[in-house]
Amino acid sequence: AGDFQAIILRAGDFYGPGNRGEWFEAAMLMDQARGRIHHLGELDKRHSWAYLPDLGRAFAVLAEERATFAPFENFHFAGHWVSHGQLMQAIQAAMDKPVRIAPMAWWTLGAVGLVNPVMRDIYRMRYLWQNEMELVDPRLDALLGPGFITAFDAAVAATVGELLGGTGKMAA
Repeated sequence: AGDFQAIILRAGDFYGPGNRGEWFEAAMLMDQARGRIHHLGELDKRHSWAYLPDLGRAFAVLAEERATFAPFENFHFAGHWVSHGQLMQAIQAAMDKPVRIAPMAWWTLGAVGLVNPVMRDIYRMRYLWQNEMELVDPRLDALLGPGFITAFDAAVAATVGELLGGTGKMAA
């Protein structure tokens, strides 16, 4: 009837200062106190990441432009499209102490998943880390303009610094 407008903004996995209980903190940094960080897929495979301050600003841009959109719109936020190895290097650079890189032990999640339905579902989602799926949207990129996205290393450093309570090199 044209009474409602729907705007979908898809994004990669979230990360950023203040974001808790997600892959970045709960999986990759879970053993950082023991000197180890985890990669979730093969080091050369890429993954889409959405730095939350950038994603929030993208939502604001879409809200400002909504009068120019059709009743239903669908956008893909590119964010940071980086390899697991690049992410591990950026995390290492942001930490104030050396850490080793280790693969995520997916088999443990599978084993725990035998009795825990949440872990079972997380284990089933491992394909998202083992296969590349890039979010591409030239139309959204044009709306946001060049230089919209925070530099990857700076975004990772801000995230690591805040998540580790000031133990990262760029703690806020």
